[in-house]
Amino acid sequence: MKPDQASKISVPKFFRPLLAILVITLSSISLAGRDAVKRFDKGLWIWKELVCDKQGNVSDTVLNGYKKAGINVLFLNCGLPYDDWEFLDRLVSECHRLDIELHPYISPGGSNNPAGALLTLHPEWAVTNIDGRKRANLNLADREVKDFIIKQVSEFAGHNIDGLHLDYIRFDLNQNFSYDSLTCSAFRQEFGVSPLELDKDCGDPLWCKWIRWNADHVTGLVREIRTALKTGNSRLILSAAVFPDPGVAEVMIGQDWEAWVREGLLDLVCPMLYIENNNVFTEDLLRALHIAGNRTRVYAGIWLGNRYHRDVDPEIMLEHCLTALRNKADGVSFWSGSSFTDEYRTLLGRVNSYGAKINSTGNEEE
Repeated sequence: MKPDQASKISVPKFFRPLLAILVITLSSISLAGRDAVKRFDKGLWIWKELVCDKQGNVSDTVLNGYKKAGINVLFLNCGLPYDDWEFLDRLVSECHRLDIELHPYISPGGSNNPAGALLTLHPEWAVTNIDGRKRANLNLADREVKDFIIKQVSEFAGHNIDGLHLDYIRFDLNQNFSYDSLTCSAFRQEFGVSPLELDKDCGDPLWCKWIRWNADHVTGLVREIRTALKTGNSRLILSAAVFPDPGVAEVMIGQDWEAWVREGLLDLVCPMLYIENNNVFTEDLLRALHIAGNRTRVYAGIWLGNRYHRDVDPEIMLEHCLTALRNKADGVSFWSGSSFTDEYRTLLGRVNSYGAKINSTGNEEE
């Protein structure tokens, strides 16, 4: 049959609706197949100085370098209080031009961002150690502190960002909860005793309540942050950098992120798997993926460089990335931009190529 003859074939009227349904169905299957290709994101934690030139302008060279390396999500450090909105808007615009997402991050419980003028104005907001000494951390069990943080979150939601990221959403290490008079009184009102009067071990049921009480305050703050963020802009992504083991984190720093995931408070969780040992990295990643299930996305947090007891060179970084890719994590995120050298960028290119090969062929062999 000639092509011009084929074009003249008529379809009986009663077959036409069935033919239309068949065409739509096949198109849907084709689209579903394309959507099933899993995007593997590459994030980077940065701060303002890393993306600005000497004049304080957003550096196209830096952003284009990130884009070329495969970075498509930037987590920007923003202190509390934050007021550099003009710069944020400029950076968002430049990132979006390159199809890079920008997620400002705040550190509610951190000691490096609220320790200056904020605690000078509000010394009562600081954590008070069990021995009565003040710390340079905000007390996340304090109602006024929570209100301050929520107000800041609402301001971020009014800008064209892609999401808000929470770092240091916890108390300080080693159960450094606050023992100020207001906090102790609040606990006494609920349980009839001050935490200062308890045995400081897990054999005391009320001490266990004190540990849980503080974790519940952090969880409540995350819940309020999500409400404020989504009320301002429902499309925004709420994410958090968290410690590897939620059970230990709940007891030691009040960070029960498994409960946050279970409740649907996070759209993305970034467990900080900062270790060179890939066996431990894999174990912690698999636990996070199991906790997340289909409820939230997971980026594996990867350390760069040699500091403290961590020594993650470019080859180990590559191994971690491939582990995350093979185990179907949603992406990775690197700490931090100051260590993201050419050596790391070069090997990250192999991750990009490997991920593209899996998506196109389904073959996981390198």
